[in-house]
Amino acid sequence: PSVDLACQILGGAHFRPGSHVLKVAPAKFEMKGDVYVKKKKTSSKAKHQVIHQEKALEWGGFDDAEKAEDVTVILKHMFTLSELDSSPSASGFLATLE
Repeated sequence: PSVDLACQILGGAHFRPGSHVLKVAPAKFEMKGDVYVKKKKTSSKAKHQVIHQEKALEWGGFDDAEKAEDVTVILKHMFTLSELDSSPSASGFLATLE
């Protein structure tokens, strides 16, 4: 009913005074072949996983505008225990670790 009413009222009317005439007709739906191919939907869960993975792999640090997160850094083979004992600043370093 609303399509027929729109065709009656708007069909042949001017868009603006002195402008072109509107042509209104019901929509025509046709298949583009013999077989119907359903569109694939990308799941929002997959999109969320990609966004979360990209965020985790970013280079951003604590100086970013976003809130800072706790980060654990593991430094392996940086020094030996003998180097740590012989260093004068080792007590300050160990206090920082605790």
